[in-house]
Order: sequence, then structure tokens, then C-alpha cells
Amino acid sequence: CLFEKGFCVLRLCQGVDQLQRSVDCVRAMGRERRLSRLPQEVEEGYLGVGGRGKVLWMEHAGDLDGFSDEALTSNDETLSYLASLLQPFSADALGGRYVDERTPALVSLTLSDAEEEDYPPPMADDRTLGDFLGTWRRGAVRAVHFMGPPAAEVVLERREESEAAGKLQKGPRRVEILAPPNTVLLFRRP
Repeated sequence: CLFEKGFCVLRLCQGVDQLQRSVDCVRAMGRERRLSRLPQEVEEGYLGVGGRGKVLWMEHAGDLDGFSDEALTSNDETLSYLASLLQPFSADALGGRYVDERTPALVSLTLSDAEEEDYPPPMADDRTLGDFLGTWRRGAVRAVHFMGPPAAEVVLERREESEAAGKLQKGPRRVEILAPPNTVLLFRRP
């Protein structure tokens, strides 16, 4: 499905109580101000159109005192496992692009309108912009794991940025996906 349609939807088996503990853990980190906001210049690129969130890079989660959540750690490992499964077939499935690395996972807790004032976006610095641009250019497949608790509504729109992208993807131009908790969405970058 990743080759022909440009995206793939997976469902993971994970207990509701384990999922709720993860959500509670991330919310507690938010209350303790351990989460931060992404600069406005990159927020939409990381979180999607209209996305706003309080975030934590998983590679830095181990540095936080008291952070321990088995489900978040397990989900991060699952994304690494999925990347390793795609790797041998990536050149064929991705139009010649080869998956040879995985970027760190980003945990995001939705930012409500009421919290907007408490979490202003920081100024973007050269490193943040450079990291984002490098990630965006190298990225061949994007993976998003929806942990809920509410289902997320996702819209994927195919853009004809290159002739090769048009030849590879045979699916519809616009797809609406309802992603309940424990859904992983994989999609190709054109």
C-alpha cells in the first residue's frame, strides 16, 4: 500500500490502561512545564497543517527526572522496528530513495486555545531551522503514531510536485482517515 497509494494505516495492539497511563504521563509533564513549544516556523512542518502542540523529543526524555513510561518507550521502539522492516524494500517502494536512518520521535500533546498564551512559540534559531530542513530533505517516509485518547482526523492530499511522484502513486488525490488510538500512519514524501 505504501508503494501504490503512498500511505499505509496500521493498527497496534496495546491495552487501553497502558495507553491511558502514557497520556497521563505526558499530561503530567505538561503540567510540570517539561514540554515545550516548537518555533512557529517549523511547528506546522512537524505537526501538520493547523497542528499546535506541547512537545518532547524522545531522545531527550531519558534526561528528565522521573520520566518513565513503558508504552512511550515501546512505541518509539516500534517505529524503529517498522523502519528496519521497510529498509530492505525502500528503494523499490519509495522510487529509488533508500531508508538508511530514522529521526528521533517527537511526542506532542495538543495545545488548547486556553493554553496558547502560556506556551508562546520560541524564536527559531539557525540550528532549529537547519535541523528541520535537513530532516525534511532526507525524509522518505513519515510515521505518525496516534495515541489518543480521542480519534484524530487526518487528511492526506497528493501533490504533483514531480513526474515521478505522479507515476508512483495510483490512489486517490485526497484521503480522509479516522485514526483512533493505537493507529500508525506511514506516508511517503513525494
